[in-house]
Amino acid sequence: MNKRFFTLMAAVLLAGAPLCNEAFAVNKTPVTATSSTSLANGLKFVLSDGSNYYKVTQTTIGGKKYVYLETSASETSLNNAPVFEIKSYANKTFQLWTGGKQVVESSSSASGTFYATKSGSIYEKADFDGIKVLKIGGTDVSLTTTPQAKFINAAYDAADLNANLSNKGFKLSFPGLTVAPDVNLFGNQLVAINATNISTLDATFSATGLMFALADEAGLKLMNDVTNKENWKAATFVVVNPNKNFGITGLDASVGEGFDFTTIKGSKLADDNSKDDGEIFYQNGVYTVADADVLNAEDELTLNIAAANVVKGTDQNHPVTNLKVGVYALTTGGLKSYVTTATTNAGKLVKASTAGNTYVAAADLLKAEAPAVYNIFFPGKAASGETSSYKGKYLVAENAADTAAVAPAYVATGHISAQWVVTDVQSKGQVVLTNMGNKKTVSLKLYKTDNAGEYQATGFDASAIGTEVVKLIPATENGSFLNLTDAQKKQAAKISFNGVGNVTVKEIYMGVDRNLDVYPTSNEIANTAWYLDDEDIAPIEYVNTYAYLKGSEVKTDGADTLKVQPYYLTYADDPAYTFAWDAVGSKVVISNTIIPNLPYVFQQNANGTYTMWNVVTPTSPIALYVNTQAVSGAEFGGAAVGAVPAQYSTVSMEFKTLGESLEAVARHAALEAENGGVSMQLNANGIVEGIIAGEPLTFWLDTADTDADVPSFYISKGIPADDEEEVATKAADVAARMFLYSPADSAYYWDANKATYVTDYNYYMPYSTDLKAVFRPAALVGVDTLATIKGDDAVLVSKKAKAGVCEAGIEGYKFNIVKPEGADAYYVVDADGNYLFNLNGVLGFTADDRKALPITIGEGDPTANEAIAAEAGVQVIGGQGVVTVQGAAGKVVTVANILGQTIANQVAASDNVTIAVPAGIVVVSVDGEATKVIVK
Repeated sequence: MNKRFFTLMAAVLLAGAPLCNEAFAVNKTPVTATSSTSLANGLKFVLSDGSNYYKVTQTTIGGKKYVYLETSASETSLNNAPVFEIKSYANKTFQLWTGGKQVVESSSSASGTFYATKSGSIYEKADFDGIKVLKIGGTDVSLTTTPQAKFINAAYDAADLNANLSNKGFKLSFPGLTVAPDVNLFGNQLVAINATNISTLDATFSATGLMFALADEAGLKLMNDVTNKENWKAATFVVVNPNKNFGITGLDASVGEGFDFTTIKGSKLADDNSKDDGEIFYQNGVYTVADADVLNAEDELTLNIAAANVVKGTDQNHPVTNLKVGVYALTTGGLKSYVTTATTNAGKLVKASTAGNTYVAAADLLKAEAPAVYNIFFPGKAASGETSSYKGKYLVAENAADTAAVAPAYVATGHISAQWVVTDVQSKGQVVLTNMGNKKTVSLKLYKTDNAGEYQATGFDASAIGTEVVKLIPATENGSFLNLTDAQKKQAAKISFNGVGNVTVKEIYMGVDRNLDVYPTSNEIANTAWYLDDEDIAPIEYVNTYAYLKGSEVKTDGADTLKVQPYYLTYADDPAYTFAWDAVGSKVVISNTIIPNLPYVFQQNANGTYTMWNVVTPTSPIALYVNTQAVSGAEFGGAAVGAVPAQYSTVSMEFKTLGESLEAVARHAALEAENGGVSMQLNANGIVEGIIAGEPLTFWLDTADTDADVPSFYISKGIPADDEEEVATKAADVAARMFLYSPADSAYYWDANKATYVTDYNYYMPYSTDLKAVFRPAALVGVDTLATIKGDDAVLVSKKAKAGVCEAGIEGYKFNIVKPEGADAYYVVDADGNYLFNLNGVLGFTADDRKALPITIGEGDPTANEAIAAEAGVQVIGGQGVVTVQGAAGKVVTVANILGQTIANQVAASDNVTIAVPAGIVVVSVDGEATKVIVK
């Protein structure tokens, strides 16, 4: 099971949250069921008291999850009303299900056999007025007082229809026919136009509804600008043909039944029919579209024309009303069908259905047996090209209840506030996403666009977002809670409370006075160091649900475990004392007595700080903050998470540094160890790895973060001038060097082609989770920017990713060179809490500081030979249009391109063979040992 970190409060809220498992079209209306609708398996409805809707609450009985119906209808929004479905219907009884869970009698009873009542009697129709639990040998129990079954009618507007083909229109088909009609003008790609805008064409025209235009160049132009008269004239519309009636027996032409459809230019729409002029009454092309029963007959669309003029005898403008549009199939032989109109005989028509749609499918979003988590990004309003206030922003959860669109500069995309998990994918592109932070839910209808990962989206709940293009970006893993490494737990940390808003000082520190009271202070010198200890403290675990794919079926019962690790705070100056709460004195102290110490959790905030709260009562955590309004001066206080005063409620932690750093001066240096020094080799997997060699290489130590308390360095090795690689950047072509690198993003990364995270074990030390120390060709093109090669592409790497400009990951190239405590003569290389170490001559990074490789800094020889040795003494060097192979006399040398096509195959006649090859990346094999090189 994929383990992720969520906020504790989110999990607590989820445990008692009402369930909602379907959303509806934007224009929806609840319709009371009628006595003509029989109860049956699969019948779906919402339950209402006539005004509001009944909800359910989750419960666990005997280790199994159920839901029970609330006693009163409290939900005012149809969007949030749960949909109920009848299952196991037999002998007038049934089970009731919603959201994949069975409805039971109460929070403690698993009784779940129901029957419907009508005026006190058992009823078999859908307009019942009560539900009871069948009690065998006991008294039946009424669950609610006056529940009414409601079906859902959904009216379509222009945006609903046009979104079917990525906002470029729609098509209609008539499924279930034995013989398709010869002509179906609605099967063309059409665009829906709001008919109220037809007054632009003629001021005397007035209509309410939709008009259907062919989705050609003129139709799309009209769709994007309905206020232009010329656009209306040029577009072609589908209208009732007043001059052609099919003459179908059983249909009454005098009331508008049995008429054909035709197309006509907007310039020929008129206020009446005129056969001589080729004009047709404009209301012959004004429709309304609705789905009468979304839940039980989804996508069975009723097309209605409120008023039309048709030919009757010599009258060219005989008025008819309330025409229904569908397909009439001849019953005799069933050899002919017609797209036509009907009124009183509308029940004989086959209804329309959308065809050729671009609804997002579950397989486009969900994973198999794992949660699908995304950042929601707004590229902009592509439909009309107009500027959107959401353009270029992310949808995030700003606090416990709200969401907002926020610019990338202020968003941590790896933080839970910006991450959304898919909790349901329903039919016709209906998707429910839940924020990982505050559990806010958005129910969207998504349509695929021409751009991968981008969707036309409608249905943002209770907002003015309306219709937008959204990009769903697979979210990266992020702790969201402090989760210390073993190395960090061995280091003492200083905790400071950060000032926000109207504060007198930027930070407040934690001091300990002679009475062992912990007090707030602005004196940094008094700041106390703490060890964070999780020994014998089990993580707090909660379960969250998500949607996933099981075969082709969408399941919504995925369970993901939330693990939150609490820590005790131990006083660094005397580990016998721990951070504790003195209930008698109502103050924070350090104590070695029976006063209980409190385990604390550090919840990460979007800006990188933490909120520090205790877990004595996990359902009601209390956050620590600085109470600046205390009567006797500032003191530490506690308040509910989410209600803490903002001024000093977030904390930063600074772990005790190892010791004196190497002076931040750029230099050539050899990193010398006891039995040699740091060097490198090209291994059989084509990776340049760090090794310990008898003669250490000379590296260039370039300074970075010189203003930090502990400066960092780039550690690189020059490539010989004859073999120099060029790394293309957006700024210039800069000569590359081989940079020491901690390859976390190469060892575990998102593979877009496989749509999953991939682990490359070639970057791990043998039989270990420790990473290898590798070298990568790169060029320093800015203070905090490197140009390098990723796959076949040249990329820029910086501190933060910027779309279309650079990737994040510069920290993987930076290293602290510091002395361990108590060491005077040697240094260790620190990669963000992981230390360079030696395992059988190969270098890697480990969190265990006891394994850190002791090095001294020698002057080295800047003019030494800088060729990279391959295994077995063979050297493979890429040059200008050639590859040089040294030390391979008598061996078979094969050169191939990255597609596997052989360029050269020969036996090396000497120890220095040069082979002409085209520019790019080639694979050189010497007796089967493969090496990748870059040829200019």
